Amino acid sequence: MKFSEALDLALAGQAIAREGNYAYDRIFLVKGSIASTPRSIEDAPEHSAGETSDLPLKYFEAGDENTATRLPRFDAKDCNGNTVVGWTPELVDMLAEDWDLAENISIPFEQEFGAEEAA
Repeated sequence: MKFSEALDLALAGQAIAREGNYAYDRIFLVKGSIASTPRSIEDAPEHSAGETSDLPLKYFEAGDENTATRLPRFDAKDCNGNTVVGWTPELVDMLAEDWDLAENISIPFEQEFGAEEAA
């Protein structure tokens, strides 16, 4: 699928990945947080000017009282299970049409277990 379609899935809470890109096992949305109660986020209009940089409130969770606003971001898991904070797509990612849900992408044995175990 195209990146725009995969992005919609990621924004809806699904983990996405590229077939053949073994640097990252999955890419996923990490919601931001604002000083608010969950109920006030549900009852608020879709956008909250200023406080959320005009991003839709559906990309935020309620933070502790008096917490600083934390904006949403994309993170990635690398093939070793490490989290890469703040993933940003490159042009080749945005133009690629090999995106899918991460659960549908198979990782080669060498990538999953290491080259020495595969030998």
